[in-house]
Amino acid sequence: MPKSDSYTKENNQLALEIIKIAFAAEKRALDEDVAADMIAKARQPCRLEKVSGRDETILMDVCHNIDGFKAVLSEIRSTYPAAENIKIVIGVSKSKKMDNLVHYLDEHDLVSELYLVSRPHMRLFKIEEVHRAVQQIGCKKLVDPFGINVEAQSTEGNTSVEENSSADGSIKSKWTSNIAKTL
Repeated sequence: MPKSDSYTKENNQLALEIIKIAFAAEKRALDEDVAADMIAKARQPCRLEKVSGRDETILMDVCHNIDGFKAVLSEIRSTYPAAENIKIVIGVSKSKKMDNLVHYLDEHDLVSELYLVSRPHMRLFKIEEVHRAVQQIGCKKLVDPFGINVEAQSTEGNTSVEENSSADGSIKSKWTSNIAKTL
């Protein structure tokens, strides 16, 4: 990952300050230039990590708020100037206020599609809940790889993803098939 954006520079400066405090606490000498160089060369998993072995460029990042998305999209724009039609796959925690983030992604010129994912976890929205919330926000770029329309089904009382699974009954199978076709 290139280390040029201000977000990364800020994180690198913070890492250096932490190292300086740790070395001072242990009364150890520190060559700040060497430490700064090591930090600049370090790679953090899922921070604009490029997936290898693919024809298309796939980047993974665990940004989780609007400032993180702004930094990531800015870095993508500077690193990949020809990039367009970016597809965002995102899971949303219940603790996050997503209105501003969804509006930002929906209005961003690089973003062409927004995919929502979830897994069973007490801190995450269920897929039906997050789809409903994003639809209510009015996201125009939302793609539904399950082939369900949560908004229409909620009036019928049917918001169960399980009832919309593939012929073999596997949500994972249907999701994998549909997401592969659309991505």
